[in-house]
Amino acid sequence: MQWLNELIEKIEQVQKPVLFWSGGLDSTVLLTILRQHSPKEFDIFQSRDMWTKEQCEYSDRLITKLDLKVFSFPPQDVHFIGQNDELTAIFDYATGVPMLKDVVEGKQCIADLPTRRMDYVPFNWDLHIVGSRSEDRHYIFPESVIPSKEWESNGNKFYAPLFDLSKADILKLAQEYEVEIPTVPMDFEICSACLKPNDTGKVMCPKEKVEIPVIDWSPAENLRLLRNRMNILTI
Repeated sequence: MQWLNELIEKIEQVQKPVLFWSGGLDSTVLLTILRQHSPKEFDIFQSRDMWTKEQCEYSDRLITKLDLKVFSFPPQDVHFIGQNDELTAIFDYATGVPMLKDVVEGKQCIADLPTRRMDYVPFNWDLHIVGSRSEDRHYIFPESVIPSKEWESNGNKFYAPLFDLSKADILKLAQEYEVEIPTVPMDFEICSACLKPNDTGKVMCPKEKVEIPVIDWSPAENLRLLRNRMNILTI
């Protein structure tokens, strides 16, 4: 596989690679293949501060099964972009590039999200490997948020070895490498009723069981700030 040979070559050129493992199928396929073919040890990072209990339990089961050592630390900040039923959560990490997850309606109140933040990366990773593909889409972006297979942001190097692969390619690899298909959706599940504007300016809060004012915010301004923060330079 050409993409795998290219990935191995990239890893051989650095000292401390890290895989960003979301728990989804793409990154789990990449994790499984790397464990068999990587020419050197690599760290594993998960963005799990905002996960549901079920998502954490699913991931922990895989961590135990595969005997993995996984790092996780809080984001620098969390933002929401979009309107009504098409909200995307932006997790800004000190690694240089934010992680995006579309919001799926859930029970956890947006006001109760963890408030821990971290403004620095406690590791000297010199290659950040991600499971993103060119087909990936989010509500706020009509095209892939990843600019190419390889890019830099704020001095950090990122590499998306699966960038040119299709969903069918991923499923074929999952079968070939006997990868367990995720049984728990890894979406970002929260109640975001108060972020949805309407004619009355109020919304029924499922948590408080009373009407509360809709939060006054600017999706367009948030999108502008996101694009400025990403500061992506394609190699």
